[in-house]
Amino acid sequence: MRLEEEGARCTRYGLSMAVIVMRTGLINLGDMSMDGWQARSAEIAQRTLQVVRTADLVASLAPFEFAICLVHCGREGAHHALDRLLAQLTDFNCDTGIAVYPEDNCDPPALVELARVRCHSTARA
Repeated sequence: MRLEEEGARCTRYGLSMAVIVMRTGLINLGDMSMDGWQARSAEIAQRTLQVVRTADLVASLAPFEFAICLVHCGREGAHHALDRLLAQLTDFNCDTGIAVYPEDNCDPPALVELARVRCHSTARA
């Protein structure tokens, strides 16, 4: 619902909005206790919140998968935010994808799925 609201605001004022989907590794959840994976997921969420602006939206999509909506942000700004995120998450193997409204020519709710499709490894050497 918030994504649709932000999309409407962007349309009204001619602004852009970026969505980053971040998967923090392929983890076999069977090897972790429920408390263990929830604690790790909460740690990732907390680190993410330290990087994004208070106006941005962060949501958990699945275990170790997050969507970050960067309001009033284009593709270049999304890449800068992603660099900051990855610097905070160096001990995780992250796959990320970015979609931008209206540049990617899809409705705001579809941005999350487009960013998911675009997910690729962002491992650093």
